Amino acid sequence: NTWYTNTSGKAMFAHKVQGGTNHFVVITVRVGSTEYLFSSGSVGNNLAANVSVTAIIPIGAEYKCNYTNMMIFS
Repeated sequence: NTWYTNTSGKAMFAHKVQGGTNHFVVITVRVGSTEYLFSSGSVGNNLAANVSVTAIIPIGAEYKCNYTNMMIFS
């Protein structure tokens, strides 16, 4: 849940996949004082299932994820 800032000079895309029982992924993007949540929803009791979520991160925006190791594309 560490906040990072997009300082790349261009919009970025964040993607995260997580698997296992009752897992869900949330990427939070903060633009100014407004926060936007991108959520995968939960898979319930299915150990073999995966959830994924993708978010667009504008230049200068802050972002974080409830899991580590997001993939970032710019």
